[in-house]
Formats: sequence, C-alpha cells, structure tokens
Amino acid sequence: LSAIRADLNQTVEISCRVMKIVTDSQIKSLEERASLHSLSDGQRWALLTKSRVDELQRFLTDEKVEVLACPRILTPSGQAALIEVGTDSESAFNGFRLSANPHLIADSNVIRLNHSVQIGEMKPDSKVTSHESLVGSGQTLVLLIEQSGKDDVTPDRYVVLLTPEHLKEEEEK
Repeated sequence: LSAIRADLNQTVEISCRVMKIVTDSQIKSLEERASLHSLSDGQRWALLTKSRVDELQRFLTDEKVEVLACPRILTPSGQAALIEVGTDSESAFNGFRLSANPHLIADSNVIRLNHSVQIGEMKPDSKVTSHESLVGSGQTLVLLIEQSGKDDVTPDRYVVLLTPEHLKEEEEK
C-alpha cells in the first residue's frame, strides 16, 4: 500500500486549453495582461499565477475567443504524455498535439516541464521543437503561437494554457 501511495504522490495532472486568437486587439490585450517573452519558432510565453490566469480567462471569454480543445492528462513524474485532438490521414495529422514530460523537483513545489506544441497540419517528417520550463505546481504556462496562415499573409494565432499540478494524496490522520 505504501508503494502505491508513493507512486500516486509522483503523479502530475496537466490541464490544457487551446484557443484561436483572431483580432490584433485581442493579441495586444493578451500581451498587456501576460507580459509575453520570446521563445522560438514564432512562439512567446509567460508564466502566470492562478489569479492572473483567472483574469486572463475572463478576458478571453469576454472577447469570445474560440476554444478549440480543453484536454487533461495524468502522468507519473518522468513519463512522457501525448495529447492529440484532431483527425489523422495517411499523409498527415491535422489538429493539436501536445507532448509533455513533467519532472517533479524534490523537496519543492516546482515541476520541470519538457513540452512541445504543434497546431495545424503535421506531416510525419515535421520538425518538432521541444522546450523546457520550470513551473510551480498550479501555475500556468501561457504560450502564444503564431504560424503561417492559409493565405500566407495573416498568421494563424493560438493561445495555449498549460497548467501542470502535482497531485498529492492527503495523509491519513
């Protein structure tokens, strides 16, 4: 029983919310609320506390931002997890793909999160860039992803909210 409890205490829940941003004013307001930093590959990021995420989500709801997916996954610390939402064909996967590998840092509330996010059409040979972020349990990593749109003039813009949380079993009294 103690071995099962120890395994349960190494579990991380990753909540994800994927939204499509349409207007420049939504981007500007997002940048003001989230203090975004450059990452790579047309991505920017911010790390937000629960209260700031709640404020951001209220704003996104008020702006009627299109929510594409809200998946959650449980995975043990150190074990990679994959979330795919979309359609698969012989030539490509079209949708949203999150690869995440959380590592609990001993004696802390911090999770080292290795992650990659892909949105749109993904061919089997598509290049995937992974990133590593240190996130407090319950904090939210905000990713703004901009990529070439269908018309190659206006980019498609997405906001991805990743919230890893260390699930701890409460001790018996």
